[in-house]
Amino acid sequence: MTEGYRLRKIETAKDLKELGYDWWLELCDFEDLKGKYVIDDRRTTAYEPNGTKLVKVALNVDKWVFIEEAEADIVGDELYIAEEEIDRIY
Repeated sequence: MTEGYRLRKIETAKDLKELGYDWWLELCDFEDLKGKYVIDDRRTTAYEPNGTKLVKVALNVDKWVFIEEAEADIVGDELYIAEEEIDRIY
């Protein structure tokens, strides 16, 4: 089992507002965020991955938004990012 966070693909500014990331719109051009993935739920989840996929993930550290390529775990039709992968990036 792996511990991590579910990811959601950003398609509209409304997606950011629903997730509580609306303040990102003040820091970034929305076009830079569109099509990237963000953490959908801030609670960790235990899961068993079926495979992996490289995706662009937007993460924030100290009020800065970083877009990095990360290895996401595939679980059914959803993507998750493991805590270890976040640690590797930062």
